[in-house]
Amino acid sequence: MICSKMNNRKIADVRRDVWKSGFTGLFYGSVTGYTLHTAFRIIHDRFLTEDLKSKVRSALNVSKSQPIFTRNTAALSFMVGGALGSFLMATSTGKNEVHELHDIFHINEKKKNMNTPYQQAVEDGKNNGQIGDDESADMLKQRMLSRRKTISSRLDKGRGLSDSHGGHWVDEENLTMTQEQRGIRRRSMTHRLEQGRGLSDSHSGKWKS
Repeated sequence: MICSKMNNRKIADVRRDVWKSGFTGLFYGSVTGYTLHTAFRIIHDRFLTEDLKSKVRSALNVSKSQPIFTRNTAALSFMVGGALGSFLMATSTGKNEVHELHDIFHINEKKKNMNTPYQQAVEDGKNNGQIGDDESADMLKQRMLSRRKTISSRLDKGRGLSDSHGGHWVDEENLTMTQEQRGIRRRSMTHRLEQGRGLSDSHSGKWKS
C-alpha cells in the first residue's frame, strides 16, 4: 500500500497514542490492583467476624493455618490489574481513533464490477459527467457492430480469426503437397528397412550385426 507522508504521520500518531494509553493503563491498573488487594486485606482482618472468615476460607478452600492475603496474592493482583488496565485503555484508544485511518484503508481498493478497460472508461465517464447511460449503451452497440464487421471481412478474405498461420487458412494445394511428402517419406522408410538400414544416419545408416 502506497501512503503519502501525511498518511504515514497519521499512522504514526495513532500507534503512538495506543502505546501511550497502554502504558498509562498498565500503571493505573497495577496501582488499582494493589490498592484493592490492600483494602480487602484490611477489611478481612479488622471488620469481618470469625464466622464470616470461616465462610470465606471454606469458599476459597483455604485452611485456617494458611493466610488468605499474602505477598503472592499481592503480586498477582498487581500484575492482573496492570494487564487488564493496559488492555482496556489501549483498546478504547484504538477504537476511538480508528476513524483517522478510514481514508487510508480505502487506498488502492479495487472497484467492484470493473473487469475490462472499457467498463472502467465508461464508469469514469459517468463519474465525470461526460457520458450518460444512453450514450454508454450506444458506444457498446457501435463497438459490437464494428467487431462483427471486422470478423466478416476476415472470413470473406479467407483469413482466420487469429494470427496463427499468418492469419490465413491452410490451402488445399498445400494440404495435398503435405500428403505427397508424407507418402514419399513412408516409402523411403520402408525401403531402408528392407535393405537392413536404420531410420537415421547414425552407424552409417546400418544396424549393428
